[in-house]
Amino acid sequence: MAIEDKKLGDSEKNLAIEDEKLGDSRENIINNKIEWSIILERCTEKHYKKATISKIETIYRRYKAGQVFGPSDVREVLSCPYSTARLTVNKIREIDAVVQVKGSGKGMYRFKYATE
Repeated sequence: MAIEDKKLGDSEKNLAIEDEKLGDSRENIINNKIEWSIILERCTEKHYKKATISKIETIYRRYKAGQVFGPSDVREVLSCPYSTARLTVNKIREIDAVVQVKGSGKGMYRFKYATE
């Protein structure tokens, strides 16, 4: 199955969409990422501090479903040092809320779709 990358604009990264796998229209897929309540529940299970959860929520709200991001992007969004951004991405990975996107460079991720 092929993954189609589509440029969205200056402030947004590539959008990876797998139409056949999801069996849905593109409009529905774009608005169909994993729900915040699931991420929050997983953060609570891992006993993340409020500051960490707040950072994760900021990243979650900033990136649309399928939008690719990495530590450098997170650094810009959070206005923090690269090491903090990298740790934040690692925390998001720990709760299994993202998948690695191949072909976009090392360490690039997108939030999981609700159907994954």
